[in-house]
Parts: sequence; structure tokens; C-alpha cells
Amino acid sequence: MDSNRVAVDKYKTTIAIMVVMTWSSVVASSELIDFEEQTKINNINAAYEDQYKAAGVDESISKYNQLNSDIESAKTKIANNIEMIKSDTVQLQNGLINGNYDESLMLTLRSSSANISTLKHQLSSFEKSLAETEQNLSQGQQLVGRLARTKNEELLSLYEKIKARHINESRHVIDDTYTGKLSCNVADSMSSCVNRNLPSMKNAFTLSKGGLSRIKLVNFKVVDATQKLNGDVTYNVDASYKRLYSKNIEVELRKALGLEKVRFVLRSNSKQTEFYINDQNVGSGELVDIDGDYSGIYNIKATNKGQVQSLRIHVENGGTTFFRSQKRFPTSLLRQLRSQKHPLQTIRSLDKLKRLLLQRDRRVL
Repeated sequence: MDSNRVAVDKYKTTIAIMVVMTWSSVVASSELIDFEEQTKINNINAAYEDQYKAAGVDESISKYNQLNSDIESAKTKIANNIEMIKSDTVQLQNGLINGNYDESLMLTLRSSSANISTLKHQLSSFEKSLAETEQNLSQGQQLVGRLARTKNEELLSLYEKIKARHINESRHVIDDTYTGKLSCNVADSMSSCVNRNLPSMKNAFTLSKGGLSRIKLVNFKVVDATQKLNGDVTYNVDASYKRLYSKNIEVELRKALGLEKVRFVLRSNSKQTEFYINDQNVGSGELVDIDGDYSGIYNIKATNKGQVQSLRIHVENGGTTFFRSQKRFPTSLLRQLRSQKHPLQTIRSLDKLKRLLLQRDRRVL
């Protein structure tokens, strides 16, 4: 996954939470699963993917998260403009008291006021759209939950059948034939070469059936062999074995069917951060590592000293997502900018102000 990231402003530390999710939703083929069983697995997953896409949940999630981001950004910009107005009002008042009228400062105040009006209108529009999107997402969440449960129930049912097949096969002796080759010295007799290499021949057969963890060899008999003039021997074997069944096979079967647990790694740059999944506290600190049978859409939330950051995710989509809190720029910084040959009237937007602050940080570093 991506490397850890923290957001540390020179003047104010903010929360930065990284959600890292790893899972095995892509089913890998396994020698433990036969062709018919693999076809059933593929059909179950394909049906779920088709129904999930038709529900349009990904689009709703993306829109919901973007609107949340837009709302937080608008609120922060409004707060920044309010701070600028407060600061500039004091400066304008002091100037007027001293008999100085600053026209550029007045223009800046008007611009900040107009920005607040525009941002409040945008904020209202975002919040209305968010409410509609949240309702659509809630309906989609219920549908996806039903789809995921149906898929998991079908996969679990199939898992039990495959497991039963393996247990049943472990009770029976299986007869088989095997053909292999040996490189023998031309001076060796064929029988002495075969007898000397018998352990490696048994091992080659065992490996062809999955190894010692998969089978127990019951009988191994060389029934025919031929030798070329260069010494190479081709041999035929009648063998019998029993399949072994263990907990490791159960783990591999669950992995092959995509029934592994989902793992979440939640990170923050603050030890005081509290993490929640669907409003249930799952831990606190700079790193919280949890796992479980998660399936569907979840609300991930992080809180730190009154700051709240949240995101909705569908755990089967994968990826790394960063929660980053918006910043308020201290009034003291605005005053510093004026004293550093950056007249405030030349700053037409908060985006330009942010860029100037970033440039200032780079010079300091």
C-alpha cells in the first residue's frame, strides 16, 4: 500500500488519517477446487458484481465524499474570510482614528464580504445536495448489504460442499499411475540406478500431487522401465495414496473462495485520535490495526480535539484514502504577509493565499 503520510503545518498541526485496507476479493484458483466448483465461484462473483454496478453505489459514494469535502472547504473559507474581515476592520479603524484612510483595505473588506455571501450560497447548495445523496446512498447501502449477504451465503454453502468432498476423499485410497525420467550413468545398470533413486522418485510423485502436506503415500511400485544408450531411464509406476485433510486446507479453501477476513489499518499523526466504524469505537492512537468479516458500505470516522473527519467506503473496492482536515490561517500570518511585500489587495482568492503560505514554508525549510 501507499507510504504513511502526515499533515504538519509549521504553525498548526492538523489531523491526517490514512485508511489502508487489504483483502482478497479477487478469487485465486486453487488445486483444491475442481473445474465445476471454480465455475460456480466465478458465476457467484460475476452475478454480485453485475448487481452491484447496477445499483450505482460507487457513484453515490464518490459524490457523497466529494460533497462532504466541498462543505468542509466552504466552511473553512468562510471562517478564513471572517478572520480576515476582523483583522482588516481593526486595522482600518486604527487608521481612521489616526487620520489615514486605506482605500485598498476597504476594497479588500468588500471582496471578503462578497466571498462570504458566495460561499454561504454554495454551502447551502452543497448541503441540500448532500442530503439527497445521503438518502440515495442509504437505499443503495441496504441493497448492497443484501447482495453481499446473498453472495457470502452462496460461497459459504459452496465452501462446505468442497470441504465435505475433501474430507470424504481423505478416507479413501486412490490408485494412480506415474511416468518419470532419471539421468543415470551409462556404466550403471538400470536396476541399480532405479533403486538408488527410489526416494527421489517417490518425492517427485508426491510433489506432483501437492506435496507431503497434501497426500500420504501408501504404495509405490516401479512396474516398467527403459534405458537409452546415454543412460537416461524412463520409468512407469503404480502408486496408491490417501489425501490428507487439515486446518491449513480449510484456510486455503477460504482464501480460494474469497472468504478471508478484511483487514483495516487506520493511521493518524496524533495519539489523541479516536477511530470509529459505523459509530462504533474501534481504537485510538497513531495506528489502529483491526480485522473482521466486513462486507458492504461503512462509515469511517476520526475525531481529535473537536475535529471530526469522515468518509464512506465500500470495502471491496480497495485503495488508500487520506482524511485531511481543513486549515484556518491565523490572523498573525495575514499580518506577516502584509509586512513581507505581499499587499493584501493583490490576493484575490484564498487559494492564492495558501500558495503564498506554502512558498513561505519552503523558504523556511
